[in-house]
Amino acid sequence: RNLRTGEFVQVCPGLGGRTEALMLRGSSGLIEMLLHHNRNAAAAWANSAWKGDILLPYANRVGRHGSYNLHGKVYQLEANEDRHSYGYGKNALHGYMWKKQLRVQSAKSEETAAKLELAYDFDGSDPGFPFPLGIVMTYTLDAHGFNL
Repeated sequence: RNLRTGEFVQVCPGLGGRTEALMLRGSSGLIEMLLHHNRNAAAAWANSAWKGDILLPYANRVGRHGSYNLHGKVYQLEANEDRHSYGYGKNALHGYMWKKQLRVQSAKSEETAAKLELAYDFDGSDPGFPFPLGIVMTYTLDAHGFNL
């Protein structure tokens, strides 16, 4: 939170680093709510619109039933979106970073600025994504706005 301007960001390390709320000063000079944060815990966990989520290790839909072929080998991702009404069955949608508890690497807060660094390591044990991948994300809120 910027105590001088009233700008505010809320990040959830336990929900994959989701930006749950964001209020910034707009061109009019007034504080504008860009991401609403008036949800209860159940609504935040469900997050049916994927609002503020980090879409890793993949974004969008992957194949019918969540399978894909890479260099001649077929991989099966968790199918988490029901598309039966469209005749597709289930798809894999937007990764699964949102289920992960991220590590806080560092956190710093001052009167007019804040910085948060979160990390997660995919260890390669997931059958649908058997590739080691380290993620580090840096969130900053300062006089220049919000950056991720």
